[in-house]
Amino acid sequence: MQYFYVTEENMVSVEIKYCVPCKYLNMALKHSEQLLNEFGEDIKSLRLVPGDHGVYDIKVGGKLIYSTTKEGKFPDYEVLETAVKKALAT
Repeated sequence: MQYFYVTEENMVSVEIKYCVPCKYLNMALKHSEQLLNEFGEDIKSLRLVPGDHGVYDIKVGGKLIYSTTKEGKFPDYEVLETAVKKALAT
C-alpha cells in the first residue's frame, strides 16, 4: 500500500449517483464503505446522490471516473481505488 502526505488542499471528494428505482443503493453503500475503510481521513466528503433511469455514476474530485451508462456494468472496486489514489497523488 502506498501512502501519500495528504493535506486539506489535496483531499478528494467522492460522489456516487445511483438509480433509486433500480435499487442500486446497496451497491452505492458497498462502494462507499470500501472507500471509507481504505481512505478514511483522506476523503473530504462522500456524497450519495439519488437518481433514476439506470444511472450509476462515480465522480472523484468532480471528475466523472465511471458510468454504467458508458461501461454497461458496475465498476470493480479496483477502478475506484485507482482513481482515488491518482487524485490523492496530484
